[in-house]
Amino acid sequence: MSYFFVIFLSLYGLVNFYVIKRMFQVIPLAPLPVKIVLIIVFISCAASYILSKTLLSTLNNWVYDWFALIGSYWFAVILYSFLLCLVYDIVRLLRYIIIAAGRGSIRIPLPDGIIMLVFSIVVVIAIITYGYYNLRDIKEKYYSFEISNSKHENETLRVFFFSDAHITSLNNGKMLRKILGLIEKNKPDLVLLGGDILDDKFANLERIGVGTLLQKFKAPLGVYAIPGNHEYISGYKEASNYLQSNGIPILRDSVVAINDLIQIIGRDDQSSTRFWGKKRKTLDELFEGVDKNIPSILLDHQPFNLESVVRFSPAIQLSGHTHSGQMFPFNIVTKWIYELRDGYLRKGNTHFIVSSGVSGWGPPIRTGSDSEVIIIDIKFTK
Repeated sequence: MSYFFVIFLSLYGLVNFYVIKRMFQVIPLAPLPVKIVLIIVFISCAASYILSKTLLSTLNNWVYDWFALIGSYWFAVILYSFLLCLVYDIVRLLRYIIIAAGRGSIRIPLPDGIIMLVFSIVVVIAIITYGYYNLRDIKEKYYSFEISNSKHENETLRVFFFSDAHITSLNNGKMLRKILGLIEKNKPDLVLLGGDILDDKFANLERIGVGTLLQKFKAPLGVYAIPGNHEYISGYKEASNYLQSNGIPILRDSVVAINDLIQIIGRDDQSSTRFWGKKRKTLDELFEGVDKNIPSILLDHQPFNLESVVRFSPAIQLSGHTHSGQMFPFNIVTKWIYELRDGYLRKGNTHFIVSSGVSGWGPPIRTGSDSEVIIIDIKFTK
């Protein structure tokens, strides 16, 4: 992990330097005091999130919240500022090549630097504004499957699934209340949480009443969750205790049979080895405890190695983690990484569904995918 943070901080610092250097190039005549103020603002914003998670992490008040908020948005500001600067530099390079090829006979004027700066600011603000509202506009995706269970022929089961809530002091009450409203609207028999539920110090979550809201998650056949990588990053023992003390049991390499209707198989997250020092069960070990005469739903936070699941034939696998990229251009990158980045795929006898998540990590915006919850209607057949 130390190598990851060294690489990340190095790249992050270089990107910030690149953007401010380009900004100073278009305002070369700005007074020195103005440049000093801009540098201070840049450094303060760039360091805010890191400070909130290190030196200020023990604070349980608005100071922590504001540093985390500013730093979160700054990731998005600097990303899109960097991409715009990159586009401008590519255009400038092409202009130079064309002029050089014409040996001075071609003239291509450059737009005024101040105009480009103002245009860039407007574009970045527009992108972040769109992403802000898009993140909070939770979509409902519906799927219907027929699954064999002769003991309950013609009976139905409605499952409500969401993942990647990433609950922090910044996205607490409103987001959870929206999810509760969608549960009430859809009236599911069973609610499943696909990991990365919590993403903050638990004192901060308790301060803003997250536990009280989690206790309101109810369904006739129960509410179950699995851990994601962020439960381990936050501290698995604390995360597990917090969720279970608020009425949400964690399935960690374990199986729960709901009468003889369906089985919920909760797989531990693959990051448990790195953060917890314990390997999760293999699929062979996990499915030893599964009744092959009852259909099953496998919960696995990270949707890797789908082919390895097929031979065990769970009726459904539900995953999250990918966020479907969350922000452009990462939505393009995730399409290369995952066989199923989001949506639906059938392999063998298993229906695979990957959710893009109900919220976001880092910048609280979505520009490359939607926030969503999944509603699955199952009809049991012979």
